[in-house]
Amino acid sequence: MSCRPLLMIVLLLLLTACGAWESPEQPDVSQTPWASLLAPVFTATSEPSPVATLITPTATASLPPLATATPSPTETPQAPTGTPAPPVRFFLQPGTPRGVPNFLKPELGCNWMGLAGQIFDLNGEPLTGLVIEVGGSLEGKGIQALGVAGGEAALGPGGYSIQLADHPVYSDGSLWMQVYRESIPVTGRIFIPTFDSCEQNLILVNLVESSALEPQMRLPLILKSSP
Repeated sequence: MSCRPLLMIVLLLLLTACGAWESPEQPDVSQTPWASLLAPVFTATSEPSPVATLITPTATASLPPLATATPSPTETPQAPTGTPAPPVRFFLQPGTPRGVPNFLKPELGCNWMGLAGQIFDLNGEPLTGLVIEVGGSLEGKGIQALGVAGGEAALGPGGYSIQLADHPVYSDGSLWMQVYRESIPVTGRIFIPTFDSCEQNLILVNLVESSALEPQMRLPLILKSSP
């Protein structure tokens, strides 16, 4: 029989008797490499920093401003500017215009139509050098003609004549005449009627200068050659 077991028992008894038996010291888990593996790991997570957001104001519908009545400026009367129209100095002699047979151009007879006459001053004397303009239309065709006081000797001093057509034509308000002295009008437009008759294919138009006295009737003087 071996003595080893007996020695072990004796040794245990001695240790117990001496109070030398102590519980084995528990290992410090935190000091072992396993501690880092078994202990929970907390990772610090950085929270996102708040980002400042620029709030753009939303455009709101605005009502248009109410229109306010603006008083209109008061017009100040002003004197008319520009060159004033020259005064009318000559007017129709009573009894004219008048249609008569063509005695100025007897060789043409009814194949001619025109107007003729004289222009008298305040003293009743015939004037020369005045320009007579005729305008308007006959039978839808434009008429533009000129005559000169003193150009028709058959009517006497200051006589004029202007051919309008080669046959009698009726018109009422489409033909006018106007008299000028040195390019300045001395009458307004005088509207002349015409007739479609060979007994009225010469229209006599006499003019007189304005006066406080009523002008006397004057007919063109017909000059005839001596036999």
